Amino acid sequence: MSIVRINQFQAQPGKGKDLEELLTTFLPSIKAAQGCESCQLLRSNENLDRLVMLEVWDSLDSHKASVREIPPAQITTLMKLVAGPPKGGYYQFT
Repeated sequence: MSIVRINQFQAQPGKGKDLEELLTTFLPSIKAAQGCESCQLLRSNENLDRLVMLEVWDSLDSHKASVREIPPAQITTLMKLVAGPPKGGYYQFT
C-alpha cells in the first residue's frame, strides 16, 4: 500500500518565492527516485511563505532511501531559506 509524506516548509519572511524556486528544482529528482509515485509542491493562499510538498511512495523504505541521496549542499541551501526545521509526517490512504 502506498504511503504519503507531507512536508511543511515555512520560509523566512519574504523568502517564500526563493524557497519555492529551490523546492521546484528538487521535483525532477524526487519524481525519478525509485518508488516515487507522485510529488507535488503547493503554496498556501493565505501565507506566501508557507509551502507543502506532497509525496506518494510505494513504501516507507523507498522514501527513506531517497532522502539519503539528497546532496548536503541542497540541505544547507534549504536551511538558509526556512524559518525553522521543516515539519512532516507519513500518512496512509484510508
